[in-house]
Amino acid sequence: MVAHARRLQARVLPQGWLDGLRQLSLFLAAYFGYRLVRGLVEGRATAAFQHARELISIERTLHLFVEPSVQAWASGSHVVMVVTSWLYVNAQTSITTFNFAGARACTAVQPPRARATQPCPLASAQ
Repeated sequence: MVAHARRLQARVLPQGWLDGLRQLSLFLAAYFGYRLVRGLVEGRATAAFQHARELISIERTLHLFVEPSVQAWASGSHVVMVVTSWLYVNAQTSITTFNFAGARACTAVQPPRARATQPCPLASAQ
């Protein structure tokens, strides 16, 4: 039983617990850094609305302002509304977590030499 646990640990954490904790701390630091920056700029709504008005003005000048017609089309379909609402809520967290887990899984199964020459398809966006 102990030997099986050690083999599993060696496969999941090839560079030890310290490396796993380091990667988790980097993930959490990035997440909390994002939350901190978001909190710092949250109070600047006036500037954000002014930038949005300028962007809409540019889009109207170039005849590219299609958002109202796209929203009217999407609002008419319950399926489109449900799918886009689900994507809006879940995509960022799910994709970030999947990439973290996939990159971790790839580094756990590839030997150190192969990591430099053979990129893992889950961890690579190429």
